[in-house]
Amino acid sequence: MTREETEKTLQALAEGVRTWRRAPILHCPHEEGLEYEDVFFPSEEGIPPEGWFIPRSGSDEMIIARWFNRAGLRSHLEPWKSLGRSADNDFEVNFVPDYKILHDAGYNVLAYGCPQPQ
Repeated sequence: MTREETEKTLQALAEGVRTWRRAPILHCPHEEGLEYEDVFFPSEEGIPPEGWFIPRSGSDEMIIARWFNRAGLRSHLEPWKSLGRSADNDFEVNFVPDYKILHDAGYNVLAYGCPQPQ
């Protein structure tokens, strides 16, 4: 690939991520009995990442979890179900129980990703 082709490909990938349809947030830390704060980050694109800060009292340790969707993978819903090489994506992945495990192990958790759809 030439440098120009590489730059064009990278620009197309970046544009695809920037304009990607955002998945709904189907779970939240309260489901696992966790207190949390909604957090927002500025961005140059005008689409600020959103997240949860799940504090662990007395801890100065932190885990940062960055996903496209902080709550999980929506592979059981369209259009995400049809992505990839197979249409057999019919499961949902919920990250919130994992955040509870990390919290209970003594970590503050910062989970963030793309904002919720409006």
